[in-house]
Amino acid sequence: MMRILLLFVFTGFVVGAHAQEKFVKRDLQPAWQVFENNQYQPYDASKHKHIQTIYLQLDPRLYRGDWLEISSVETFALFQQGKLLADQKKEMSISIDSLFGADESPGWFAVHCEEPVSEKELSTRIITNVDIEIPEAAGPLPRAKQAARNFIVAAGMVLLVFFVLILRLNPKLTIYYFSVSKLFALRESDEGQFRVAGSANVLLYVFASLLISFGLMTVALESSSPFKLLRWLQEQTVGGLLLHWLYTAFFVLAALVGKALVTGFFAVLFGIRDQAGFHFLTFIRFILLVGFILAFFVAGHYLVRGASESWAFFFYGSLSWLLIGWSILIFLKLLRRVNFPVFHLFFYLCATELIPFLVIVKVLYE
Repeated sequence: MMRILLLFVFTGFVVGAHAQEKFVKRDLQPAWQVFENNQYQPYDASKHKHIQTIYLQLDPRLYRGDWLEISSVETFALFQQGKLLADQKKEMSISIDSLFGADESPGWFAVHCEEPVSEKELSTRIITNVDIEIPEAAGPLPRAKQAARNFIVAAGMVLLVFFVLILRLNPKLTIYYFSVSKLFALRESDEGQFRVAGSANVLLYVFASLLISFGLMTVALESSSPFKLLRWLQEQTVGGLLLHWLYTAFFVLAALVGKALVTGFFAVLFGIRDQAGFHFLTFIRFILLVGFILAFFVAGHYLVRGASESWAFFFYGSLSWLLIGWSILIFLKLLRRVNFPVFHLFFYLCATELIPFLVIVKVLYE
């Protein structure tokens, strides 16, 4: 597990650093146009949800020596003045000089996508080489908008340092929490059980909260979502993203405390107080696994391939199924540890798992 985390963060750092080697003279997204009612109109994401073609007007006098860079999750075709330049591409970079030649007049370009255009999935930018003098008319040279990528790398480093700290403080406990084989084993000894309120456990609760909130943040970064939670998590600056991450982690941690209290209360009520700690700690191990899956696959995909709304929604939609799987898993594990009838255990899990499940689904998918 340690090696995987190191590989993940190192890969993200390298990819992020590589992306910052290039400079973006202009992000063309604000200049997108659509053709409606026999005229060009500015693209509006809320109004043009089903548009598959966007148009761009470029002035070659401003971009001599530069490159037009287009990337998309889905394949696209590029047209210049109605002439097909490229088809079935997911990314391409083409010299402005080769597009216009000696022509100094502005020209129209069209990017046609197989799916409706999404600001999260389609990128159109003018890239410049750092050793080329930039015309004064082009204005100041901004760096690429790397807020999301920089947040993922920075937060990933924080999580890695936190994990190493926990591992050094209590290796045995850390190995217990991150043992996937023990998590899914129906018969499990009590050798790994520790006090729920122990200081080392509290650190792991905080880590789990940060990891889960990080996974949710990366999903939000890749989607223009109809869900309120993901819309709330979206920000445009690294500072804003970090604050939202910490806010979300705080709420997740509060939810975990509530989960511990509910589990303990109903365990006493149903006469299985000795299983309350096992139940809750197993849940923490489960959400650590879920958080790692989100962090590795969603954040890793963002760093390597860029934003993909369909990829992010696949994992976001899978959360409800993972929670259902968790309910089945803890039922089977507790069934071998308690001495009362199956229906008794079923009602206990309805109180400790079903009601929280409905609340979580409400928060995630509202």
